[in-house]
Amino acid sequence: MSVINYWEQHYESYIKLTFPSQFAAFCLNEMPHDRTIIDCGCGNGRDSFFFDKYGKTVIGLDASTAAINFCENHATDSNAQRVNFHVANFEDKDNLGKIEKLLKQRDDQFLIYSRFFLHAINEKSEENFLDFCNNICNSGDEIYLEFRTIDDRRKRKIEPKHFRRFIDVDILKKKVVKKGFAIEYFSQGIGFAKYKSEDANVARLILKVT
Repeated sequence: MSVINYWEQHYESYIKLTFPSQFAAFCLNEMPHDRTIIDCGCGNGRDSFFFDKYGKTVIGLDASTAAINFCENHATDSNAQRVNFHVANFEDKDNLGKIEKLLKQRDDQFLIYSRFFLHAINEKSEENFLDFCNNICNSGDEIYLEFRTIDDRRKRKIEPKHFRRFIDVDILKKKVVKKGFAIEYFSQGIGFAKYKSEDANVARLILKVT
């Protein structure tokens, strides 16, 4: 089963709005006030709607049509007027090109937010994601990332087995610098993304476009 098909089935079978992530609360305190947030891999939209409640304009992107449909319906039901959602497949450069064109029509300064997305996509999609960030961001714009690391590989998981690409932080750091991003903040460890009995080893990165 492909990664996209897995998440499509996951969101079709069961989806509800849950509490925002610890990372969203951390980022809210760090973010500039005047940026439009691009939530890449928004899933059920829990962090997108959290940012909306604090006055942020948010554009949520996800490859799952079921997830985006849920987010759009919840936005309508809750009268959330600062959030928009679009299907975006980071494996498909043509689809990404359309999203980039749509975003560039807006007179906005963007901030990229991505939680638990990088480790859920393959290396080709990661490359496309970093290029996407470069294409829509201007010098000084920021990118906020949280993802599972290689030190999380053998730790117990609550969720059913599915594709997870545990990321080597040193390799990723070299890659983002080569792409033209400056590393503004880095932290790694446990306690950042605890969920019930699972305490993932994750990394947090804040990048700035140079």
